[in-house]
Amino acid sequence: LQLLQLPVSLAFGLFIDCAMKLFSCISANSYAAQASLCLLSCAVLSFGVFLEVQAKITYLPGEGLSLAIAELSGVSFGRAKRIVDCSMVAAGIACSFLLLGKLKGIREGTAAAAVLVGTMTRFLCSLYQERVSESQKEQILQEIAPAQDTSES
Repeated sequence: LQLLQLPVSLAFGLFIDCAMKLFSCISANSYAAQASLCLLSCAVLSFGVFLEVQAKITYLPGEGLSLAIAELSGVSFGRAKRIVDCSMVAAGIACSFLLLGKLKGIREGTAAAAVLVGTMTRFLCSLYQERVSESQKEQILQEIAPAQDTSES
């Protein structure tokens, strides 16, 4: 099952390439517009990660590592995702300085995404758990109610 990560990763890369071409007409000239697009992108990515994790079919390597850390340590997936993403950004910064002698390719949007995607995913997971818990309670109450009605008659 874990070998499915290879074609899924390739497909994910193709989708990113297609999305880049599709949205190439959008230009964010101001810093505020760039920040807004970054936040929107984090929200969309968080929703995608949430769906991927809830489907429990296969995971991209980053999410697979986050899930493994969450299961081993007992922390929530969102917190583990944030730890993994921030660690990758830190490794990217270190590699940039070591290999290029300066920081290149990593800016505040990368750091924001590392923190926000895990945080937003954690929020979506908690909302989903609340909804599932509420619907399970309602279903149990509906199953109990007919049994109580028949016992009263």
